Amino acid sequence: MPPTDWRVEFFRRAFLRHAPRRYALMLTPNEAQRRGQKYMERRGAITDTMIVRHLTGAITLAAPAASDNRAHLLPLDIDAGGIEAIHALIAETKVRDLWAFGQYCLRQGLAEEVQRGYVWLPFDRMVDAARLQALGAGLIAAISQPGWKIEPRAIHAVTRLPLARHRHTGHFGDLVIGDQRINIDRAPAGALAELYSVYRENLSASLPKLPTFPQPATTSAHSRNGEGITISQYNQAHDVEDLIRFYGARPARRCGLLYFCPFHRDEHASLGVYRYNGRRYCRCFSAHSDCPLAKHSRNDAFNVYCIGERIDAKEALRRLNAR
Repeated sequence: MPPTDWRVEFFRRAFLRHAPRRYALMLTPNEAQRRGQKYMERRGAITDTMIVRHLTGAITLAAPAASDNRAHLLPLDIDAGGIEAIHALIAETKVRDLWAFGQYCLRQGLAEEVQRGYVWLPFDRMVDAARLQALGAGLIAAISQPGWKIEPRAIHAVTRLPLARHRHTGHFGDLVIGDQRINIDRAPAGALAELYSVYRENLSASLPKLPTFPQPATTSAHSRNGEGITISQYNQAHDVEDLIRFYGARPARRCGLLYFCPFHRDEHASLGVYRYNGRRYCRCFSAHSDCPLAKHSRNDAFNVYCIGERIDAKEALRRLNAR
């Protein structure tokens, strides 16, 4: 058994090495209904005391897995598929010589195919978050079944941290390690110790290398007068819908151009894509999330790029023109 002060050190290294500068607290059902949202986002760092409270079930923390477009943890968020999807993902990681674990919290009265859960893959160092997203997409494609809904979450939107107590069910649920299911509610500290004993980090060198998608192609990179890329040129070369998908937007089923927004914890698909005066824009209609895409009614591709890269317009133009 690790020493008694091991919990915070292990949890921070395993899941918070990227030191996110914001987090969210999962709300109780009454609070969520009153505020019209499931999580309350806050600015600042996650303290050691907060980690202890999270592990004991006093609070439930969520945090972005990516910081400045880099991440060391790939969360896979299962919105439908339940324990079968968790086992399938873990089995697929094993085939690829990767290690993962999951968490499953049964919601009473619901069919298994609509049950939810998480799978996490930790890596040995911080890498381009898009590489983790690509791995997640490959894992999901390999095991996907009709009706399953799984999303890779190595993005800037907050995602629930491991070993959380679900505020709506009141339970931690099961820790899933290989074929083993460990009831966390019986002994939360014991479940964490079990995870500690088998935890390992995957080699980031095995991740796929990606092209930098938001950059325009060389043929359109410079204007005829040699002044370099402009905002107008960037918007002509990129489609806003392609960009929001690149940054993690997930389309809503049977809702046309409506997406689950990647820049906040989105439960009801609040990001819309539309055409105005012959050009395509997007807007997030979430009223209480402080989402950057909700601050303006018309977000073009360049604005999405700035938000996705977490930089201002001046820095974006400098980066695009390699200055």
